[in-house]
Amino acid sequence: LARSSTMAQPYRNDFFLTDLVLRRSWGDYELTASVGYADQYVFERFEGLALFDIENSLLAPEADAPVASYFQGNDQSMLTAEARLARHGPDGTGWMIAASLLRNEARLERLMEVSFAPDPLTGVSNIVEEATVYGEATIAASERLNLTFGGRLSHSKLSSKVIDPVLPDLIYFFDPQAGESRKETEFLPSLALAYQW
Repeated sequence: LARSSTMAQPYRNDFFLTDLVLRRSWGDYELTASVGYADQYVFERFEGLALFDIENSLLAPEADAPVASYFQGNDQSMLTAEARLARHGPDGTGWMIAASLLRNEARLERLMEVSFAPDPLTGVSNIVEEATVYGEATIAASERLNLTFGGRLSHSKLSSKVIDPVLPDLIYFFDPQAGESRKETEFLPSLALAYQW
């Protein structure tokens, strides 16, 4: 193996995933509960020209800038949980109600190194939290026609903040929008018809 870059540029990608499902049935009823967790860590090092001003990464490096080594680490995790109760009736009829929770967090940290002198760069952290309830029911509208109706109600919160290793608190004083969050609530109805020939 050979490389033309002035430094090694390793890459690392680690995954972890686990889940648990519990199910209980009695008669026409079925209860299902599940929980899952996933984690991913990505690390990379790459070569580039040194930034002219690390406090303003939008400024392009100068043409005669020294070669720098950039390090970037991205850590993401997600936790989910769901509970569902259903009743199975004859000829495809029945109903189902459920609730679920989700939390996803991502954290990106960066570093620039010139001549073995590391300079932390601005990173970012994002968090998504969501709670959902949903359900549906199927009834026999006639001997051959089934009607299914339901809905899904979700409430989510999305928050983001800048990770500044040099000025972790002052950055929010000078730029309040460096940390933002918003909330959303949505309802999605559903309707379906099934006809048996």
